[in-house]
Amino acid sequence: MIYHSLEVATSCGIEQVENINATKMLKRRWQRIKGFLSLFGYNKTTLNLMHRWMYGDWEDFSHKRNIDFLKSIKEGFVGNTVVMNKSVFPKIGLWDERLQAADFDLYVRTKTRHEKFGDVKPVHICLDVFNHHYIRLTAKLNYPRFVDFNNLISLEDKWSESELSSLRNLNS
Repeated sequence: MIYHSLEVATSCGIEQVENINATKMLKRRWQRIKGFLSLFGYNKTTLNLMHRWMYGDWEDFSHKRNIDFLKSIKEGFVGNTVVMNKSVFPKIGLWDERLQAADFDLYVRTKTRHEKFGDVKPVHICLDVFNHHYIRLTAKLNYPRFVDFNNLISLEDKWSESELSSLRNLNS
């Protein structure tokens, strides 16, 4: 990954874009659209309609974002899309499958490594690449638990509260 010398990056999305005001605006818009259309259930038709009402023409929306934020980044992450170069694994280790919040763990590991050794940058968000994620809509469909549910650990099981509290504020 040559993009700003990043070895770990994510796209932006409703969860986080260029600034807090733009993020709040997108989240509010999504909540209104999702709230209304969810009255008709969650199916392909309503999901497509949600997407259309949210962005209008997806190609135009994506193209405009790409032009407006070309090669712009900010520190943080949107966990639904993570891109990693294999050169980062010897520095921070593999994806921790024991965590459902493995994206936040990845951020903590890159940030900690950056502060200690400076040989990897913390995870950054590529603002010119937008990924729409339906944010837990599928969880409402009552899928069965993960097969390894009993093996999952929390972030607090892995990291101290002081390590987590200083970093949580960066990704909001």
